[in-house]
Amino acid sequence: MSDRTRRLGGPTPAQAMAASALKRLHDDVKRRGGALPPPPTPGPAFLPSPGGEKKRVVVVVEDDAAIRALIARALSSSFDVAEASTGLGALELLGRMPAPNLILLDVMLPEVDGVTIARKLKAHPALKHVPIVFVTAKDAPHDVAQGIGAGATQYLTKPFSIKTLQEVVDRLAK
Repeated sequence: MSDRTRRLGGPTPAQAMAASALKRLHDDVKRRGGALPPPPTPGPAFLPSPGGEKKRVVVVVEDDAAIRALIARALSSSFDVAEASTGLGALELLGRMPAPNLILLDVMLPEVDGVTIARKLKAHPALKHVPIVFVTAKDAPHDVAQGIGAGATQYLTKPFSIKTLQEVVDRLAK
């Protein structure tokens, strides 16, 4: 967790619903033969920056630590940034925090791929309204179509311009 992640009391009803949906996802993946950690339990949530100002929240899901840190650093002056390095880590994080303003999601992730995560999030009542931006190296036309079909609002390919990323995030993170 980044230093911008803070803990708060018990879950809201929406968080409890998200945790329940994530448990079903864990169970589904487990039935398909994956060895998984236990499903997330509703827990601490994400708080805005210290100092009283309420910033918009962006979740960055990227398995490459250097890229994840670059994105977090580029957005941290305007947004609170929560980070996950795996597909299951993202689902666990989203299950214990209020709905973010935007999710930046890699396609190729350990455990659960980004397209599967996007489909699950768009099917979840508490998270379906959250814009998803894929930030990925997969740039073939069928990959882009699959990402948009899974519910992505935007599809950025690596390498990306930090300025373009900041503009897209600022425009979509309402």
